[in-house]
Amino acid sequence: MRTSDDSRKCKPQLVHFELLVESSTLDVCEYGDRRWVTSVKFGFDIIIFALIKWSALISVGQAIFLGALLTKFGSVSPNENPYMGPSILVLITYGAKDAELIIEKYEYWRLLSAIMIHAGVYHLSTNITMQLLISGYLEHIWGARVFFTIYFSCGIVGYLCSCCFLYNSVSVGSSGSIMGLLASWLVDITFNLQEMRSEETLDVLMIHSQRVMLYSVATAIFLTLATSGNSGVDWASHAGGCVYGAIWACVLFQVKIKKDAIMLRIIALSSSDEAQIRKSMLCQRMIKILCMSLLLTMPVTLCAYMVGKKITT
Repeated sequence: MRTSDDSRKCKPQLVHFELLVESSTLDVCEYGDRRWVTSVKFGFDIIIFALIKWSALISVGQAIFLGALLTKFGSVSPNENPYMGPSILVLITYGAKDAELIIEKYEYWRLLSAIMIHAGVYHLSTNITMQLLISGYLEHIWGARVFFTIYFSCGIVGYLCSCCFLYNSVSVGSSGSIMGLLASWLVDITFNLQEMRSEETLDVLMIHSQRVMLYSVATAIFLTLATSGNSGVDWASHAGGCVYGAIWACVLFQVKIKKDAIMLRIIALSSSDEAQIRKSMLCQRMIKILCMSLLLTMPVTLCAYMVGKKITT
């Protein structure tokens, strides 16, 4: 718990890009061991910022992998693959999600490899663009360990959902992982707003900027889910990654933030309010237990449902 008034102020943090660009400023609000971006330039600077983060290795690996497939096999006609990429057979051979192979041949590695494969140039460009726009400062805020955990776990759970509800389809791409990042970010911003409202020292402009980011991320999630029902789009992977990302955020961010805010209020409240505070803290512990149980049971339940569905068919 921080007691100094100066420690609760939002401070601009200068980020140097060495020889890539001169400099760029991220307005980072710091409170305790928590920090969040309040404003950032979406453009060349933020893409360069993403490229010097560990998360950039994901996009680079995806681009190299698709380039290797196109170099070796070339692209097929738009009638077979409208995304300007290799044939479906090539995608399956090199790791696309195929529920039948995953269950009957025990090729579970496809749940991970499918994240790194894309159907073609158009598919790759849209996903990489989104990754570069959000991954750099999400990794900066959350840390590399949290970022990679959310990214890959949401992608895997997304493909588990796809195996359950789109059993006969072949799927590739990192859209489920991206949806998980967006959902986690949305929940994180929501909890940041709750913490900001409890701090009178924070500028109203900072709260407004977080609200703008909240609406932007919510709009991106809504539009993606709304268009997921189109032909050729794996809606189950999108929805599964989104739900799992939100659960991850509740486990990683909610209890820590709210407990910290409650402890701050204990100083100002009288002893007559102690029972209510204890009740709130107990409620937060129960939410944490529930979310952690969902993190564990959701993949297991999806696996059981997938196997059961195959047996019945």
